[in-house]
Amino acid sequence: GKVKASPVARKLAAEKGVDLSIVAGTGPGGRITREDVLAAAAGAVAPAGASGAVPAEGVVPLSSMRKAIARQMSLSKREVPHYYCVVEVDMTEAAARRKKLKEATPEGKTVVSVTHLILKATALALREFPDVRSQWAGSGLRPSEDVNLGIAVGLDDGLIVPVLHGADSLDLQEIAERSEALVARAREKKLSQEEFTGGTITISNMGMMGVDVFLPIINTPEAAIIGVGAMSQRPAVVDGKICPRLIMKLALSGDHRVIDGATAGRFLARMKSILEDADQLLPA
Repeated sequence: GKVKASPVARKLAAEKGVDLSIVAGTGPGGRITREDVLAAAAGAVAPAGASGAVPAEGVVPLSSMRKAIARQMSLSKREVPHYYCVVEVDMTEAAARRKKLKEATPEGKTVVSVTHLILKATALALREFPDVRSQWAGSGLRPSEDVNLGIAVGLDDGLIVPVLHGADSLDLQEIAERSEALVARAREKKLSQEEFTGGTITISNMGMMGVDVFLPIINTPEAAIIGVGAMSQRPAVVDGKICPRLIMKLALSGDHRVIDGATAGRFLARMKSILEDADQLLPA
């Protein structure tokens, strides 16, 4: 079919010798922009003095999922004024309580993981912060009463974000069971439309990969995303004494059009307090 590209992009492509048919557009409706051409040219421009178009040797065509991710992430980073906050959370007590809960989990029941603890803490904190649940709507803000948690799931060919709806009304075991079922369907690519839409915040956990801290790109139209780092033993000061503690870093990427930095800071502080209060987070 006809390649959709702006006039400026077409002119630039002709100058740079870029074949528009192999360029993934990030503009509205997949339209190729000047920036898309420049990005393609960076890896396909002929050496100085050469003439003619450069063949796209070694270029692997994008899957439909990768194209969608490229468009979504480019749009978010280009249009959304990101800012970032990071806190350290002492997970020592929560990890000890989770270990006991794991040992007591009946066979056939889903074992509660650290990710499930984070989902629970996010749901509880999100219920108290309506601004963090709101979304940018062009001429104003769109508030939401929903506490729907997006869970970033990496696939072999990309990324998908199933959504756990009404997470604030679920207990920890229900969160564990429902989120694991969602993730399994996501990996099998069997999610229904409702199961990957309607999120109010996304949680992306890279801790199991040993990543200490990372700053994820917001999954629009949501106004925030939480990046979860690895939980590792580090020296900490407790009651005036240095001792080993299990420390984990949480990073929040926020949309400054919707959420002020002070609000994001209070929201992260609330998540921290919930995760560090084992009695509140986990049953005894």
